[in-house]
Amino acid sequence: MKKSLIIIILIFCCNALQAVTIDFNELESKIKKELQKNFTDKNFSRMEIECMKHPSVIFPEGSYKIVVMSPDKTQGLVTIPVEIVGSTQKKSLQMMANVKIWGKALVARDMLNRKSPISPDNIQVKEVDLTPLLSAHKTYYRNFEQVRNLRALAYLKKGDILCESNTERNPDVNINKILAMTATRSNIEIKIQVKALEEGFIGNTIKVLNMKHNKTLTARIINSDEAVLVN
Repeated sequence: MKKSLIIIILIFCCNALQAVTIDFNELESKIKKELQKNFTDKNFSRMEIECMKHPSVIFPEGSYKIVVMSPDKTQGLVTIPVEIVGSTQKKSLQMMANVKIWGKALVARDMLNRKSPISPDNIQVKEVDLTPLLSAHKTYYRNFEQVRNLRALAYLKKGDILCESNTERNPDVNINKILAMTATRSNIEIKIQVKALEEGFIGNTIKVLNMKHNKTLTARIINSDEAVLVN
């Protein structure tokens, strides 16, 4: 009886001696390698990975293999499934990492007020942290051709990234634009010079001012310089 008890104690002690603490540096290295494996988009310049500290993990076997699975997303706060695999034991972990994606984008060179037209003079290309935009699935702009004929939708401060949610198309006709308006009277077409009182796009109906008679009329925009009177 005593002999059997001694054997059991020895086996228990041997197993306890074989138990090891998982090497966090090795774990962190494998996580970074797995995340960087999918970093192939040439529009991005670099990836920053900060692995969150995890409580010490004791594995019951002295020899193990770290297996890192692909996460559901690759930017922002990322959860990475990890398995520690031994010859007879396996332990599953959920590791966390903060992943930032950097790349070149158009940013406001200076403050831009709402409805300010975007031009090469007030924007510049800069390397920025794109993570918030990518996480929100927002389209951002990388060159001037993409923002040609756009304006600020809201107030933009210096350094703000230009994207689809803070820009909009310039209207075809701005307020105070002088238009040649066609009016038909008794099957006779006449052209009247009017001033736009509202902004709008081709096909829109806007209020215009007949400057000669100081009368407000309604017109439909034909192009950026012409409109037609709406009866």
